[in-house]
Amino acid sequence: MAELFDKAISVGMGQCPVKRYNEYLRDLIITGHARPGKIVSHHIRIDQAPEAYKKFDQRTDGYTKVLIQFPEGGRRETSGQGRI
Repeated sequence: MAELFDKAISVGMGQCPVKRYNEYLRDLIITGHARPGKIVSHHIRIDQAPEAYKKFDQRTDGYTKVLIQFPEGGRRETSGQGRI
């Protein structure tokens, strides 16, 4: 940090303003002007998520952007637990 200070380098950070671009990007995708598939490296099922997360975290097997497929209906029955 001292070296950054000595060289008068400023560091900034924050989250991307997703909500500002959401609808605009959606419309580009719908009209075919943007193809997000070019940045998606893997399509996985939800049960593959723990292993995929490890690979993504370690930057192995070309993991860059992962789309997770959930089961039809989005919910499953658990014994004695009701719905989750």
